[in-house]
Amino acid sequence: MKLTTYIYKLGQLLVFASLFLPTIILDEYIFPFIAPRNFIFRILMLLGVGVLVFLWANAPELRPKKRWINIAVASVIVAKLLSGIFGVHWLNSFWSNYERMEGIVGWVFFGVFYYLVITVFRTRKDWIWLFRVSLLPALYISLYGISQWFGLFGVIESRQTRIESRLGNAAYLGAYMLLHIGIAAYVLIKEKAAWVRYSAIACIILFHVTLFLTATRGAFLGWGVGVFVAALLYLYFGSNKKIKLATAVGIVTLVVGLVGVRAGGSTDFVRNIEPLKRIATVSFADATVKSRLVVWDIAWQGFLARPIFGWGQDNFNYVFNAYFDESAREQWVDRAHNNLLDKLSMGGIVTFVSYLALLVYP
Repeated sequence: MKLTTYIYKLGQLLVFASLFLPTIILDEYIFPFIAPRNFIFRILMLLGVGVLVFLWANAPELRPKKRWINIAVASVIVAKLLSGIFGVHWLNSFWSNYERMEGIVGWVFFGVFYYLVITVFRTRKDWIWLFRVSLLPALYISLYGISQWFGLFGVIESRQTRIESRLGNAAYLGAYMLLHIGIAAYVLIKEKAAWVRYSAIACIILFHVTLFLTATRGAFLGWGVGVFVAALLYLYFGSNKKIKLATAVGIVTLVVGLVGVRAGGSTDFVRNIEPLKRIATVSFADATVKSRLVVWDIAWQGFLARPIFGWGQDNFNYVFNAYFDESAREQWVDRAHNNLLDKLSMGGIVTFVSYLALLVYP
């Protein structure tokens, strides 16, 4: 094998290794769920930089094409750099802290990861293998979370009535499961081997159970909207009448179930199951929702004050302090808990537009 082939395979191994980082917890660190994973990730991506330099220099056909998505990724990183330069605390924007590690340095490493992936995963077969491997740590994290709920095998106890698994945060776990439900569904559709398809079905079921046990309302909403839109599209464009009938029945069942949970919110059955309880109590009168709305208003005020480049990456705590509202539940907040408002307040319109460019990829 040529040296280029070995380096190409090394790049793939670096990406595969990165997929298992969510399983790592090192108690020796103040933030055992964040810092060690980021340190390892950055070491892997530093090696990835070497892989990219070698491959782009010796195999020009592997260099990124001038496509919208590739330019958009680079523009997000540049926008965050500019927001840090013109923000209120350059060092904080550049380095971040051990709790978040999402400073400009972190985003540069995320960019390296993206360009490494598109460089060494180029065929449909490559991507199927990437998704297959990604399901392995997701399956472990799912089973760990379910064990956490039932108190099995001496796993780390959750700090709340919602499972966190190896991620240390129920909301993160909900988003992680939501992503891998989609990945497992893609594998199910594209794979031909029966054992892989059955494995994908098992993953989809387990990931749904884990998602439910996180009781993360944002993830529930994302799942519901995604399923509802997909179902409507299939009802309109689909050709298989049996699947269309099953889809229609599924939508009706989902709506009836949701209405039933909302109507039975005061019953012991609903109140004693945290995920159902959180669904039943969603309202603008809910304390968490009210607090989020206050923080969103603070983020909006921060954007209006510095609309071009914002306050700088990872500087939302300065926004919160400047426009503090005592009706907020928390006394210290470093995120708006709304991704778009985070982009607007910390990065201004420049970062916001570059971020939207990723979402509207043609």
